[in-house]
Amino acid sequence: MDVVLGFVGDGFTIIATDAGQTRSIMRIKADEDKIPELDEYKIMGCAGDAGDRTHFAEFVAKNLKLYELRNDTALTTAEAAAWTRKALADALRRKPWQVNTLIGGYDEVDGASLYFMDYLAAMAKVPFGAHGYGAYFTYGLMDRMWRPNMSEDEILAILDACIAELQTRFMVSMPAFFVKKVDASGVTVLRSINSFDDERARVGDDEAAAASTN
Repeated sequence: MDVVLGFVGDGFTIIATDAGQTRSIMRIKADEDKIPELDEYKIMGCAGDAGDRTHFAEFVAKNLKLYELRNDTALTTAEAAAWTRKALADALRRKPWQVNTLIGGYDEVDGASLYFMDYLAAMAKVPFGAHGYGAYFTYGLMDRMWRPNMSEDEILAILDACIAELQTRFMVSMPAFFVKKVDASGVTVLRSINSFDDERARVGDDEAAAASTN
């Protein structure tokens, strides 16, 4: 039931994931960060089996670091995505990783970029993307609202519209999302579970205040 959303803006990439971890009909936790940082300028939103998701993210991050140590240079986002795709393809006929990913990054030459990748090792460079059941509800909004060179506020407005659609239409409750941005300054956490808790508390206080005045 994981949902991963990603967008490319003007000099940055934003990836968001829901914060829930479920098994069958049970929610295990509601503060899971599914956007591991591969390095200072790359992030990867993951959807899939919880064990594979965590293991695969660590596998990719450690191998990218190993390449950097051996060669004294870091892979670009495109190269890191190609390496990740090959890792998925190599495992496909032995023990496939049950993981779908969006890899976002920033490079000095190529700028911001986003790569869509599924567990079958299909890969494409995209301006926006989604994984999970949430893709059924959000791709239409993304296609209608996204345009090149959007600002951070404009991208977050699309994200908010996608989240609102999920919370209205999707049968599974998704009250909180993690949102991360990567740009020339590195990785920034735009929203976390705490920020959503603070917002819910503020809305609750406002509603209580309005009720008391009435």
